[in-house]
Amino acid sequence: MNLAALFTDGMVLQRDRTVVVWGWDKPGQEVTVTIGDASGAPTAGDDGRFVAELPAMPAGGPHTMRVAGTETLTVDDIMVGEVWLCSGQSNMQWSVDDSDDAEAEIAGADWPDIRLFHVPPLTSPDHATDVDTWWRRCSPKSVRPFSAVAYSFGRDIHRTQGVAVGLIFSAWGGTRAEAWTSEEKLMSIPRYAEMIEIFHASLVDFDAAWATYREKNATWERDNLPEDPGNGGFDMGWAGPEFDDSDWRTMETPGSWQSHGEGYSGVFWFRREIDVPDSLSGRDLLLSLGPLDKADETYFNGVKVGETTLDDPLSWSIPRRYEVPAGLVKPGRNVVATRIYSHMYAGGFLGHADELFLGLPDERKSHVPLDGAWRFHVEHDFGFVEVAGLSQPEMPIGPDNPNAPSILFRNMIHPLIGYGIRGTIWYQGESNVNQAAEYFDIFTALIADWRERWGYEFPFYFVQLANHVANSNWPVLRKQQKMALALPQTGMAVTIDVGMPYDIHPTNKRTVGERLSRIARHFVHSEDIEYSGPVAESAKADGSSCRVTFSHANGLRAKGDKVEGFELACADGEFLIADSAIDGDAVVVSADGIDTPKAVRYAWKDDPVCNLINGDDLPAGPFRMDVE
Repeated sequence: MNLAALFTDGMVLQRDRTVVVWGWDKPGQEVTVTIGDASGAPTAGDDGRFVAELPAMPAGGPHTMRVAGTETLTVDDIMVGEVWLCSGQSNMQWSVDDSDDAEAEIAGADWPDIRLFHVPPLTSPDHATDVDTWWRRCSPKSVRPFSAVAYSFGRDIHRTQGVAVGLIFSAWGGTRAEAWTSEEKLMSIPRYAEMIEIFHASLVDFDAAWATYREKNATWERDNLPEDPGNGGFDMGWAGPEFDDSDWRTMETPGSWQSHGEGYSGVFWFRREIDVPDSLSGRDLLLSLGPLDKADETYFNGVKVGETTLDDPLSWSIPRRYEVPAGLVKPGRNVVATRIYSHMYAGGFLGHADELFLGLPDERKSHVPLDGAWRFHVEHDFGFVEVAGLSQPEMPIGPDNPNAPSILFRNMIHPLIGYGIRGTIWYQGESNVNQAAEYFDIFTALIADWRERWGYEFPFYFVQLANHVANSNWPVLRKQQKMALALPQTGMAVTIDVGMPYDIHPTNKRTVGERLSRIARHFVHSEDIEYSGPVAESAKADGSSCRVTFSHANGLRAKGDKVEGFELACADGEFLIADSAIDGDAVVVSADGIDTPKAVRYAWKDDPVCNLINGDDLPAGPFRMDVE
């Protein structure tokens, strides 16, 4: 018998909602599912799948679930509380370990009634029905690689509501919204229906298109980015077990080296001693290190066991799974060394803690964990590599590309459908910014798609893109995100004040999660708290100035000496920097040279200077409106 991976010890079920339990047994087998006094007796269908629906339960626990069919399974320590699906791209994926105050956050993360569930990345061509992972109780060890936004959100809900919280994390860096939307829903939008047709047609000649792209990208990298100066560390013995690395520094893994204060690109060596038990000695083993960003050469006891080169432009995202021959594996002390070369963006170990291990491929109990402290040394320092403004060749989308239409829906959302959730939090949009004017269509389609699949209109709260020096499309995409608030049960966390100008991954994730939780606490849990920064409601002319009136304006003020971020335009449409003064729940805006204002905007840049907040320190979001 096989239950879905979601149903493992330590899970959280959504309170006050029908409990759906599914799994697989032999076709025609009657299965009894029992939780407390509630039970169901489904029969496995022709495909072996069974589904039981049990009555809704109030918050509490722990409970035990018993599933009896061809064999009997018991699932313990089940809590009933709040379950949230946390999805998006890299800013949702960004770990606690890579965020502000990481060590303090990690040390304080002893919350046994917050449970974490990480959906692994997968790009199978078929619809996945299960995920190979399990629930974990929140602890300093389990929270380190987990989504910082999701953790901050869940911790705030747990603290304020006093119930168990389950966080289902399903995100992938650099991915577009259409990858997270079903093909059926995409086909209902002409623009994306055409994309799917083009995608399927491109697969016919994909090998040729990919070869052309690889050649162009390699040329682009040679012309614009630092090359690897060569592996001098191996000749110095850095891969060997006899090398004395006691004067090397240590770094916690997984995590990028930038997140540990090494703010540059280059070539880093990492070493780790492993105590191999007798049961694994002299056996062929799997060395799994997760994705290493970007290229690597990896050694076991001084012998190279694998490498991944920049010949594959997706090398930064490829999980390293190298075979260690039996003849290299000794009982007791062994040494793993890996040389990682990264010429832009992040560098280092970018996977999940569970992906770092040595052991037998199909025996999880045999795995020797390799997350935690590694010794490291910098072989080459390239300094900060500036790539903003460089026009990199566009990658063709192949059958296993994480941006292929609907591929992440099939693999990382589809197997979750049916599991009771309170709602979704979402942080994504950066990868859609080049088609910013179309984002409303795909984003609202995604929200509708997921709600239709679950069969109810759950809350969907999302993050508006933070300030970042990027391109002029960012204000447009932020506007498209704000337009999505027209959908019922949506909410938006404004983050225009917590970004980092030259880093697309701002490290203040605690504030982002807490702003999302304010929305949930107000609307879902009926708390009388402010959940939004000032929202512009109207702009009316008053002579040569205009008066912009705000809601959510209690304690309206500037965070600084004066209000900044407003611009005015007259009939010619050219916006000029404006002077602004607060008057109650309004801001009076004027600009030299404009006698009859026709339009006003605020924070309308990719990285604007802006500082309007309310009494709860929540920022006003970007807007543009005509003057009445």
